[in-house]
Amino acid sequence: MILTIHACKESSSEKKSSDKLVNEKAQNIGTLTKPVSIEYYRFKPDSLAGLEIKGFQIDQAYQLGDQKIMTGYYQPVDGKIVPPDTEKDNGRRMLFLKNNNDILFKSTGTGDTYLYEPYFFKNKENRKTIVICQLAFEYFFGGEAFLIQDDAIKYMGNIDVEGEDPESKLVDIVSINESDNKIIISFNAKTLILEPGSKDIRVKNKNMRYEYDGSSFRFIK
Repeated sequence: MILTIHACKESSSEKKSSDKLVNEKAQNIGTLTKPVSIEYYRFKPDSLAGLEIKGFQIDQAYQLGDQKIMTGYYQPVDGKIVPPDTEKDNGRRMLFLKNNNDILFKSTGTGDTYLYEPYFFKNKENRKTIVICQLAFEYFFGGEAFLIQDDAIKYMGNIDVEGEDPESKLVDIVSINESDNKIIISFNAKTLILEPGSKDIRVKNKNMRYEYDGSSFRFIK
């Protein structure tokens, strides 16, 4: 009888030790697999003055590392659209240039927009920079997002969202993070306006966000 009780105690002790080990392993695995969140913050690069690009009216120009970014538009001649503009691709846009002013990238024109203003975001973990160009007529209506990495630029997509406060703009309410190889653009506002300027759909912000995985730019409602 004594031997049996002793054996039961040993078995119970071994089980507790085994359970503890399993729990510790699970916690360690959870710690190892938990995605690291990288936070982006807004900054302003050095402004550039005195630049000239033939036929291009410069609104803003900035030095960004070894490259230059500028926004503006190709000027019509005698009221007519001239190359490189076309009937379907004209208006304010972004140019991404080498230091010698060779154009590496030209975004699609935004037509008759009154404002196409770049805002810059980066983080302390990698060399990625995100540029959001704020769009506006008499009112703000979202923006276009671009990713700069390894001295190259890529169009991410259009952010068709604004906050409900007409005095603030998209770039004032965005929050950008990177996690699990995805760039996440969320919004610091309780209420959002979807498709501003066209449908003006007012909704409660329940963790609405855009996610970019390197190829697709998806709106998550």
